[in-house]
Amino acid sequence: MRRQRKAAVDDERRRWRGDGRRDFETAATDQDGVTTSQSHGRAGMIRLRNTSSRMAWPNARMTWIAALVLAVAARGQETTPASQAALMAGWQPGETLEGRPSCRVTTVAGRETGSEELRIAAPASLGVAIRRNVVHERDAWGRAQRLTAEVFVPAGPKSPSVELAVEHDLWGGFALHPTRLLRAGEWTPVAWTLDAGSGEWIGLEHPVAYNDAMRRQLAAVSLRFYSQGCDAPDVAGDPDRAAGGSWVVEARVRRLKLEVEATAPMDLRITQLRPVAPSLRQGELLELSFDLTIEYDNPFDPDEIAVDVDFFGPAGTSFTLPAFYSQDFVRRILDDGAETYSPRGAASWKARFTPLAPGPHHYVVRARDGAGRSCEVRSESFEVSAAAFHGFLRVDKQDMRYLCFDDGALFYPVGLIVRSPSEQRWKYNYDFEQMPADFGLSAYDDYFTSMAQNGLNHTRVWMASWWNALEWSRGYSPYYQGLGRYNLLNAWRQDYVINLAQRHGIYVNLTLHNHGQFSLSADSEWPENPYNRERGGPISQPQEFFSDAECFRHVRNRFRYIVARWGYSPHIVIWELFNEVNLVANYDSPRIRDWHREAARYLKSIDPYRRLISTHFTVHHYDPEVMGLPEIEVAQVNCYRANMIGGLRDVFGKYGSLGKPALVNEFGVGVTHPQLRHNLHAGLWGTSVMPWLGVGMFWWASYTHEKNEYLQYLAVEDFHRGEDYRGRGYEVASVKINGGGDLIGALGMRGPQSARIWIYDRRIYEKEEPGDRPGEPVARRIPEVEFQVEGLTAGRYRVEFWDAWKGGVLERREIECDGNALTAKAPAFIRDIACKIDRL
Repeated sequence: MRRQRKAAVDDERRRWRGDGRRDFETAATDQDGVTTSQSHGRAGMIRLRNTSSRMAWPNARMTWIAALVLAVAARGQETTPASQAALMAGWQPGETLEGRPSCRVTTVAGRETGSEELRIAAPASLGVAIRRNVVHERDAWGRAQRLTAEVFVPAGPKSPSVELAVEHDLWGGFALHPTRLLRAGEWTPVAWTLDAGSGEWIGLEHPVAYNDAMRRQLAAVSLRFYSQGCDAPDVAGDPDRAAGGSWVVEARVRRLKLEVEATAPMDLRITQLRPVAPSLRQGELLELSFDLTIEYDNPFDPDEIAVDVDFFGPAGTSFTLPAFYSQDFVRRILDDGAETYSPRGAASWKARFTPLAPGPHHYVVRARDGAGRSCEVRSESFEVSAAAFHGFLRVDKQDMRYLCFDDGALFYPVGLIVRSPSEQRWKYNYDFEQMPADFGLSAYDDYFTSMAQNGLNHTRVWMASWWNALEWSRGYSPYYQGLGRYNLLNAWRQDYVINLAQRHGIYVNLTLHNHGQFSLSADSEWPENPYNRERGGPISQPQEFFSDAECFRHVRNRFRYIVARWGYSPHIVIWELFNEVNLVANYDSPRIRDWHREAARYLKSIDPYRRLISTHFTVHHYDPEVMGLPEIEVAQVNCYRANMIGGLRDVFGKYGSLGKPALVNEFGVGVTHPQLRHNLHAGLWGTSVMPWLGVGMFWWASYTHEKNEYLQYLAVEDFHRGEDYRGRGYEVASVKINGGGDLIGALGMRGPQSARIWIYDRRIYEKEEPGDRPGEPVARRIPEVEFQVEGLTAGRYRVEFWDAWKGGVLERREIECDGNALTAKAPAFIRDIACKIDRL
């Protein structure tokens, strides 16, 4: 379904952000504590991100507005309260949406008292902002009871008032009502009680309740000034106006003070531990949810707070999984198909576990923080009942080319890449439409449903900056908080993708890094990478990522979170460390090898299910120093070749000789529908008749979905159904075509008593044009073709010819083999035909 999206999305976002007109009440308190109130009509405030100083103000009728934004960016240690002098220092003017300074701000000695005060020179009819970064003060704001100040507004603005607002990185903005009226022309003392129960906190972006846990994790605090118009100011003697300047109003703020209550150190305790479901079966997810009595600045840093859960099963089995910090969301699908998300409930800690065996279980939750505090909670015993459960995937011990489950069943993947909902990072000139980027999870709903209906059981999903990465630079998109602080919306969406795959019987290769993140040329994302020193990271060049200790500390922390959150799932086949790692800047084999060794070892050490680990190179690069590491358990390579047969022979000669399972995890060349269709076909069948661990993975999910090329997968799945290729001793087959000249080709694999062959028209599947693009295919009828397969033992064989486009057996014969070569005749076909040969 193709849907246009603009007005509906904008309307929806305006509604969530409160951009429509709403009434609010202002209040002023005199020196005797008497409060007066006044109603105003104004437009709601657009959320102010602390990642940008540009601000949009809602309503021209509100003719004079100022905001003081205190960007709080603490780093976890306890601090002393911000002094009055510190709060008055370091202010910078914000910018308008057009990128111009919205005001002029100076700190000077006050005229009356001599103490410091802020002076904000601002246009009379435009919104302004001044910004101040506050380092190491989040703890102080979390413990603060009140914020006080004295504010002077000159004569001119009508009914001026001031509003306190706060901002949380995840939850957005909240404003405290009622606002306070100011007395124009004189100093007005103002004060706000900061706890969640002090007034009506209005969510500016999400319909959720403000609470004190959020207060301990604030990203910004603002004072916003409003009026209902402005009389013409008296500019006599104003040097700016006299010089032709545009500043016409000067607000003044003094005695800005944060009052913090001294509190004794809190005890660390685990609370609100939700009970285990009474009927848990073997292989089912057990999810624990609980809270801690202390809120931490960075709950993703185990040096600050580490929570682990020890699970104990029958026969003395046990293992440990990390717990993780989590936030649930609600997805809303708009009329045009675009999605919006809003947080649901409060953030909490969770742990996930999949019991491998039936019997009695119990667990212990342990927490320890950087201050040396620790605690634990032990559960009662609970019973896990027996159920059909294949277990997790491993390299088969009897045949290292293939994968199997814990119970010994073969896993033969037939897959399609759905790395992210859309390919629309840039415009592609292909003969199909891209899935709109805002479809998000709805794209996975569509893709996975169609894949399951057509026999596909495998996919790749990237943790990419434009989709479900955990960390990226602030401001790149909502919910990113920079290095070491994780995007909980993306984590929640990844939950959805993994759960959806499991419901549809689809197994996932989860790609943890993509090449562009650390490339200066190929799809480079380095300018936005949070590891980049220009974005606050520890390194100045992308290649330093692979040897820098601080970078690896962040990698370990992220891997710990990934294992904690998704390690429970048997439907994650592989942790894929990198996509196309050879494309990173200044590729250095020893450095890349050492990084992969250490990363894989650490990942394996914290994953109790000991999931398979892999990495990935392009077709034109082969580095046996990396791919040959024993820690890299599955070899993966792409094969973007117009001549897929030649490409597959080439890469299998390298990757198939490593003594480990190998997979073509990307291919797909062509522009037009016929080109892409036949390149897909060649990749599916070429990998099907070679001893790869499974069928190659086509890149273009949007094309497959739009053109309903899933039908090709049905034929492939039909061909493989019921097969178990392990132990057959398959190698690349030597197939000779008798007659047909150079028009007919064959590709296959054979063991001593079995073979799988694909016979094809070379004018379609081996034709290339400049730029490695396939030529336009022309379907021709091929008459009966005789061929020979060498290396089969003597005996009688069943030979089946299969329709490679529709599936099903076209013809079945029995043929004697003399021990030298089996000779058979394929029936007439168009384009190509597949063949099974098995000794009776």
